[in-house]
Amino acid sequence: MKTKSFPTYLETYVKKLAEENTLALFRLEKLCSENVRLLEVTGLYLLFSEEKQQTLLKHQRKLPRLMNTHTKFKKRYQGVNLNALDDDVKKLSPFDPLRKTYESYQASGNLAKKQRKALYHRQIMKLKTKHRISAYRIYNSLGLNHGNTHDFLKNKALNKLSLEKVKQIQAFLLEIDNRETAQIDSV
Repeated sequence: MKTKSFPTYLETYVKKLAEENTLALFRLEKLCSENVRLLEVTGLYLLFSEEKQQTLLKHQRKLPRLMNTHTKFKKRYQGVNLNALDDDVKKLSPFDPLRKTYESYQASGNLAKKQRKALYHRQIMKLKTKHRISAYRIYNSLGLNHGNTHDFLKNKALNKLSLEKVKQIQAFLLEIDNRETAQIDSV
């Protein structure tokens, strides 16, 4: 599962807040009059969308609310760069719209990782039980931290291992499963 980029996240967020699944600037102009958060997120979306900025500039007289927000954000976030967004955002106030939105974006990525780890955990536990493999064998064979691996396996403490380590465990167990299946097939 590919992680969304921040501009793609903003696009999705604008559509969700608009409750009409739209990115049409004229429609957003009307919707933003009643929804301050939508106006903020749309302003951020415009900041990171070159194509929408061009449309906004062509129709700035018909889109005063969006133009005003875009101008304000362009000035406020001058020098903010997608390549250094982590560092730029850390310098902002915790209540800054860009920081709040970026932290939501990061949290959504962590949620996706957590969900993937949960799926891997289920598969790992099935294979571990099927082949009667101990936690000791897993962490000893792979050179993993004993306590964290045991906590992940026994208590489903998903935060104890990185996604890469979880994938490593899964690959190890799949290798054992494939070997044992091949032995059965050859008999």
